[in-house]
Amino acid sequence: MTPEYDVMKKSSQCKDIKYKHPVSKIPFTQVDDSPEQRQDKKNLLQFSNLNYKAAYEKQKDKCTLPADFPHFLQSRVNAYNLSDFWYKRGWEDDKANCHVMGDAIPVRAAKAHQGYHQRGGFAHESSSYWLLDSF
Repeated sequence: MTPEYDVMKKSSQCKDIKYKHPVSKIPFTQVDDSPEQRQDKKNLLQFSNLNYKAAYEKQKDKCTLPADFPHFLQSRVNAYNLSDFWYKRGWEDDKANCHVMGDAIPVRAAKAHQGYHQRGGFAHESSSYWLLDSF
């Protein structure tokens, strides 16, 4: 046998027909990952920014504070106190329950002053008031 013949015989194994087999016909066994590779995968998942943000996105809408939390109670009281409806209702109730006595000092003073300009104490002349009694 000549060396050229040996080369041709061995090169026939590298032809496309023999070299390229379908994947289903190739025997394959998976090698288990080493402990270092498994730890690297675990660390990659833990430190992944996407996983970190996904966990935050799941948790951010869930409120874990109790309903009787002091800040919640205070905000409800503040909303009630600042409510325009209750403010106006309280004012209307106060107006309805207001009792002014007819002989109270401010009422008597207002009545006395009301008739003063009708008796000639003041006269209206060109948008200004003149005191007629003083001269």
